[in-house]
Amino acid sequence: MSSLEVQNSTPQSLLPAHIMTQDGASKDITNVAQLPMLNSESSPLLRLPGELRNIIYGYVLGGHTFGETWENKKPPQHFLASLLVCRQIYNEARMLVFELNT
Repeated sequence: MSSLEVQNSTPQSLLPAHIMTQDGASKDITNVAQLPMLNSESSPLLRLPGELRNIIYGYVLGGHTFGETWENKKPPQHFLASLLVCRQIYNEARMLVFELNT
């Protein structure tokens, strides 16, 4: 019987990634750990204070009713897609879906 060796490693780069800076230049990302910092520097949304982001998340994610039947109505667009933009937005706004909707 052969033993299975498990390595606990963090990937340094999954794929070559690029991020657009405010001035429109493309910046290469060589380390995955750099992404959250670079996202918060380059994203106009993530540069806002958390209180303002929560208000924006409320407008985007709130006011929906679950459990309705859609026989005679068109179903709403998939408003949860905004949570898939980046990990930071997901972590900040994921619970608001449950708090702001019925």
